Amino acid sequence: MRMVKYVCTGTCGGSVSEEEFLEGKNKCATKGCPEYGTQLVKET
Repeated sequence: MRMVKYVCTGTCGGSVSEEEFLEGKNKCATKGCPEYGTQLVKET
């Protein structure tokens, strides 16, 4: 079974597990990333 990940669409390449996403880590948190503060998206 493939683990679901949520990723930052910016150049920083940040990602979290589905469990972390559901616990509230649902925004790009890498300071300096062009997408800082935006919603992470489900990796396809």
